[in-house]
Amino acid sequence: MYYSQWGLKETPFRAGNAVEAFFPSVTHEEALARLQFLVNHHHRCGLLVAERGMGKSLLLSVLADELRQKWADVASVNLTGVSASEFPLLLATQLTSAPLSKLSQQQAWQALANRFGENHCEKRATLIALDDADQAQPGVWDEVMRLIYSDRRTPTRLTVVCAIHPRATEKIPVGFHDMALLRIEIEPWQIEDTTAFLASRIAAAGGDQKLFDEQAIARIQETAAGNPQRIVQLADLSLLVAAGEGTAQIDPQLVSKAAEQLWLAGLHETRGEVEGWVPCS
Repeated sequence: MYYSQWGLKETPFRAGNAVEAFFPSVTHEEALARLQFLVNHHHRCGLLVAERGMGKSLLLSVLADELRQKWADVASVNLTGVSASEFPLLLATQLTSAPLSKLSQQQAWQALANRFGENHCEKRATLIALDDADQAQPGVWDEVMRLIYSDRRTPTRLTVVCAIHPRATEKIPVGFHDMALLRIEIEPWQIEDTTAFLASRIAAAGGDQKLFDEQAIARIQETAAGNPQRIVQLADLSLLVAAGEGTAQIDPQLVSKAAEQLWLAGLHETRGEVEGWVPCS
């Protein structure tokens, strides 16, 4: 494999799961802490706002893993393509033992209500994480609001977090905006974050942390506009380009070649989707 050229034990930029992929940058650590605050204090709902490729889905996965380790109940649903009739069924199959094939909508809601009540009595938090919530069909939001209002009569210790694109906030009901305690935004990485990320991944793979020179890191940061997914793509492809040229260290020219290949392949649209991204010369 190409990474053996630098004595790397494995590819540095292709993590196997959410925990391995997560890098505790300042912006991600702050967002994670604020999400934990919502759940720990049993606030009804919050918004997680980020451009594509900024790691909102990854952040929700890390949060879910941490909460499950604390014996909280978690349901994670991507709302793209989900209908209003499917929504309670998907939640019930994750939060209860009820089989999907044998549930009606009414039965699903009753199973959820029972679980919420049990969790409240046991002082157990419940998180429902809804990714790509701005892609939900209109009827789904009626069901989401039903969840949020479910503790009006009976306390539930339930928190609903919706992850959305910043230019799609108008798709979210006014009622949700009004009730959301926090609007948590994931900001682009700074150069310090990118530098530390690359060094940590190279070191974890058994390589020299200075494999990318300072100018190369600056070029990656500039080209990716601080977008973590784009940074990973550029760093990974830069290694491949460098291996093809037999180069011992990654310089800015190699990064530019990698960026051009990403651009020509159309990956700026199909992966990461950084708006306005163009390769730097």
